[in-house]
Amino acid sequence: MNKLKIIALSTLLGIIPLGCSKVELDNNRCENTSDNNICIYRVTTKADTVTLRVKVLDNERVPIEGLNKNNFIINTTNGKGEPVRLNPSEITLLSSEQSKPDPAKLVMLLDMSGSMKNKDSAGIKKLDGAVGGVREFINEVSGDKWDVRISLVPFGEGCQNSFPVNASVIDENFHPSWSPDLIQKLDKLAEVDVCAWTNIYDPLGEAVKYLGNLQQDKNDKSPPPRLAVILLSDGYDVTNDRRDESERFDRLLEVFRQYPKVTVHTMGYGEKLKELRDRIGCPLRDNELTVENLKKCRSNIDSYIVDEPRLKQIADATRGINAFPANAKAVADDLRKFLSTLREYEIEYKQPGARRSGNYQVTVSVNSPYRGLRNVKSEPKPYRLDTFDYIALPLPERLPILGSILILGLVTMIPFIWWSNQLKDSSFRNLNS
Repeated sequence: MNKLKIIALSTLLGIIPLGCSKVELDNNRCENTSDNNICIYRVTTKADTVTLRVKVLDNERVPIEGLNKNNFIINTTNGKGEPVRLNPSEITLLSSEQSKPDPAKLVMLLDMSGSMKNKDSAGIKKLDGAVGGVREFINEVSGDKWDVRISLVPFGEGCQNSFPVNASVIDENFHPSWSPDLIQKLDKLAEVDVCAWTNIYDPLGEAVKYLGNLQQDKNDKSPPPRLAVILLSDGYDVTNDRRDESERFDRLLEVFRQYPKVTVHTMGYGEKLKELRDRIGCPLRDNELTVENLKKCRSNIDSYIVDEPRLKQIADATRGINAFPANAKAVADDLRKFLSTLREYEIEYKQPGARRSGNYQVTVSVNSPYRGLRNVKSEPKPYRLDTFDYIALPLPERLPILGSILILGLVTMIPFIWWSNQLKDSSFRNLNS
C-alpha cells in the first residue's frame, strides 16, 4: 500500500498547478497625469497572466470612455528582457464601464452659506440644485452596488445654522452609499434656512487629513480604497476678512503634500468671474480678474462671486477635476464625471516568455485621433511574476509528462518489489530450514 501511495503522490505533483497570485500595490496612483493623458494605475499578476488597470484622461483629467482594444498598443518584455509588442488578438479588454471599481471613501463637502439662497442660471435655488445633484450621484452609486462609503458634510459658520467640520463630524457621517441615512441627511439639509459665511480651507483640510490618516486592515487583501473629497461651493473663503488668505491657502497646500493619496475634486456653482464681470459692466481685463478686484467694482456682488482661480488650483494640486456648473442639471452631470474617476480600463494578457521570478516592464499607448489621442504613451511600469507561481501547461503538453512520470514510477518500483519479494522468500526458507 505504501508503494502505491508513493506512485500516486508523484502523479499528483505532476498534474496539480501549485502557486499563488501576487498583486502589485506599491504605486496605485498616477503621478504625471497633468503632463500625460494615460497612466498604468496598477499591475496585477497571477501565474503567467498580467492584468493592467489603465487610466485614459482628457486635458481636464476627465476619464475618456468608449475606447476599444484596437485603440491600445501594449509593449512589454520577454524573459530575456527583449521588447515584445502584443497584437490586439492577444489582449482582453474590459471597458471602464465594464470593469469593477475599487472600493472608495468619499467626503462630500456641501456649502451651506447664505449665498446658496440665490438662484442659478436656470432659476433654481442653488441649495435645491446642489441637493438634487448629490441625490442623483448617491442613487447612481448605490444602484450600481459599488463598494463606496460616503460622508456627507455640510460646512458654513457664523449664524444660528452653522456647520463646523472636524474629524468626529466626518466620521459620524460616513455611511455605505446604499444607506437611507444619506438620503435622510439630504432631506434635512434641503430644509435649512442657510445663513452662514464661507470657510473653505479649514473644512477641506480636515477632510483631507481624515482620509489620509485612514489605515487599511493588514489582513485585508483587497486593493486600497480610493480616497477623494468632492467640494461644492458657490463662494470664496472669507475667514478673517481675507486678511491672511494667502497664508491660509499655503497651509492648505501643505496639507495636500502631506497626504498625496487624497484627491480633491472641486465644483464652483455659479457664474465664472468673466461672466460676472461682463454682467455688471466691470472694466477689468482678464489678467486682473480676482475676488478682491471684482469686489471693488461693485460692493453688493459678494454673494455672486465664486473663487474660480482657487478652486482650480485646489483640483490641480491634488490631480482632481475642476468643474463650474451654472445650473442644477450641470451639477448632476459634473458629479457623474467625478464618479467616472473611480474606474479604469482593464487589460489582460499572457506574459510572453514567462518565467518564475522574472522581472518585466510594460507601457501602454493609445491611438484615437477622433478623441484627440495620437499615439499617447504611458510611463513604463515594472512588475514581477511570483517566485512560487507554477505556470500551468496546456493539457496536451501535460499528458506526456504524466505518462513519463507513471512509466518512471513503474520502472523504479518493479525492481524494488522483485527484490523485496526475494528477501521475503529467502527469510522464509531460512526459518523453515
